[in-house]
Amino acid sequence: MAINHNLTDKETRKAKIAQITYATIAVALTIFAIYSNIEKPEEKKDNKTQPKTTICTINTLEPTYTQTLEKYATENNAEILGNNPTCDITIARNVKDINTYNRLTTKTYALVARYDTTLESITTQELMALLTTQSNNQKTIVWDTQTDQFIRSTFESIGVGQRVVQKDEIKQEILKSTNTLAIIPFEEITLAYKVISIDNLNPISKDFNTLRYPLIDRYWIKGDENTTKKVSEYIKTTIPETNINPSQITTLTLTGSSAVGSGIQQSLYTTKGIDYINPTIQNLIKESDIAQINNEASLATPCVQTENTTKYCTTENNLKLIKDLGFDVVGVNGNHIMDISYERYQETLQWYAKNKLEYYAGGTNSEDAWTPRVVEANKLKFAFIGFNYLYPFSYYATKNTAGSANVNMEIMKTTIEKAKKLADIVVVDMSWGYEYDTDLLSYQTEYANAAVQYGANIVIGTNSRIYQQTQITDKSMIFYGLGSFLPHTYKDSQSAIYTLTYYKDKPINLKITPIKLNNQTVTTLEGSELDSTLQKVYSNIKIN
Repeated sequence: MAINHNLTDKETRKAKIAQITYATIAVALTIFAIYSNIEKPEEKKDNKTQPKTTICTINTLEPTYTQTLEKYATENNAEILGNNPTCDITIARNVKDINTYNRLTTKTYALVARYDTTLESITTQELMALLTTQSNNQKTIVWDTQTDQFIRSTFESIGVGQRVVQKDEIKQEILKSTNTLAIIPFEEITLAYKVISIDNLNPISKDFNTLRYPLIDRYWIKGDENTTKKVSEYIKTTIPETNINPSQITTLTLTGSSAVGSGIQQSLYTTKGIDYINPTIQNLIKESDIAQINNEASLATPCVQTENTTKYCTTENNLKLIKDLGFDVVGVNGNHIMDISYERYQETLQWYAKNKLEYYAGGTNSEDAWTPRVVEANKLKFAFIGFNYLYPFSYYATKNTAGSANVNMEIMKTTIEKAKKLADIVVVDMSWGYEYDTDLLSYQTEYANAAVQYGANIVIGTNSRIYQQTQITDKSMIFYGLGSFLPHTYKDSQSAIYTLTYYKDKPINLKITPIKLNNQTVTTLEGSELDSTLQKVYSNIKIN
């Protein structure tokens, strides 16, 4: 009997109808999607007429700002209209009425002179006189073309005939005369310049306050909150919010030959305590991030010292002065370290360690003596090493005995290379040369130049009691003789404190503070005596 297929045929027909229906719907949807993606003429017209964000600028902007804004306008359907009060966003440079503005960026400029000028500070009034007349109290002033835009947007009256030069001519102008001043951006400060304070405000100081300082280039912004935020964030991807961060300023204080507690110091300390050192000097050392001293006097009990003493010693009370003054590292490579005995030198090293003072250039054995001592401030690491070139050579450390660090070229090279791996700045302390002669011995120049070649950043001489030559380049500083720090046996010593200022890892300023013993107090020099002494020190400095 044949099988009836009626039900199967019926369902087949239904399936075919469903397939046709689904196909028809799919085609319709596809056509609709294609049609929806075709831009209608009237919609295209509406998009074209969508308003652009307008940006106004007040006062001439520096080129980097102009370029950044032009790029923003291209990428964000914006238009720069210049000075127009109807704009959505306004960016103003150095406007006086800032009530409706938010701060955008600031740029600090510095007033500088040649490194060896004795000028330290001027007033805003004196600066204005210079800007207006171009000459005041025998001083002249220059700036470059880019700085000229800042000057004109900040100060209302600029004199006729102002000296605007090219950027690469500034240094040439400064080096011609100590009477020439220049206004430069903070980031262009080098050791060839001295930064001059204005109303006692100095941008290389950690407590620098921009509110009253006249050389600040300020940019402001106002407008729609969301758009203002967007524009501000875009600008700051190219232009830093500020070109100076005080937390990245680090000061390093260097001092020369010392024998703390010896000679006349013992009676001064016994009579007046730490107050035999003027508070100004105390503060200078304490406020420095890192302070170095070289001390030749070792502990002794008893310790008897007079003005005519030729063998140095010190007591724990006297030695405590190093800690109380705020020193961080102590060089122990002088040629008087074992004047009392080998055992007393060992006790002195133990005292430093117990009181958390890093000693360098000497140690309990030769390995300890050659070990770099690393001190860190503001994420900048300084490694201190040193060597002794002077007799008695029996004071040298050996593998098993304490003493100062011995040296030859290979030892110096290895030690500097090791220090370089541990720190950003390597300081090499050399106990060498004449005490009272400015002439250099041949080995001093040979070893100093080799030390720099091996990677030293700073070389200091700590045996001379007078100022010797100083050579400064972009990469290194060699102070062949810093003079003495505190007067001890010899009253006619030349004493000074050297303060180096770093911004990040770049040295930008060297300040020399001459000191002397006056009426049983170690004090700073002032007036004409300061000027004449500084000129003597500067005459031994060569900056390339």
